This record gives sequence, structure tokens and C-alpha cells, in this order.
Amino acid sequence: MSSLTKRDVEALLRDYDSDPVAALLSALSKVWLVSEITWNDAVDRLQVDEDTRAKLHSCSVDALDDLAKQLVENRGLQQ
Repeated sequence: MSSLTKRDVEALLRDYDSDPVAALLSALSKVWLVSEITWNDAVDRLQVDEDTRAKLHSCSVDALDDLAKQLVENRGLQQ
């Protein structure tokens, strides 16, 4: 697993409002060092509870915001 650079975080914040899923996928692919991943595969790979997973699958704004916040504040995912 890798950390997001300042530039990666800036890109996430810049792109989030126009396409949150794409912005999150881009950040997650950098954290996981993968070139391509679908949203459903990314959500399934996250270490989150089932309620959060369901909310992310349905693109709940609150769940997306929480994931973005975690990525920005930690420059990656908490273990």
C-alpha cells in the first residue's frame, strides 16, 4: 500500500465535486498501486463494515464524503 502525495490529494479535492466516484477511484488506485479497478471492486476491497459498504455501493453522499475525508486526512487508508 502506498500513500497519496500532496498532488494526489489536490487532484482528489479538485475533481471530487464534479465526479466523486472517479476522484475516489483515482486516489484508491494510487493507494493500492493498481492501474484499473471498478468502483464495486474497490468498495469490496475496503476494510469497512457492511453498512458502510452498502452505502458506498449505492454512492451515498455521506459515505463518499467520509471516504474522501479519510483519504485526505491520512493520505491513504487507515489499517
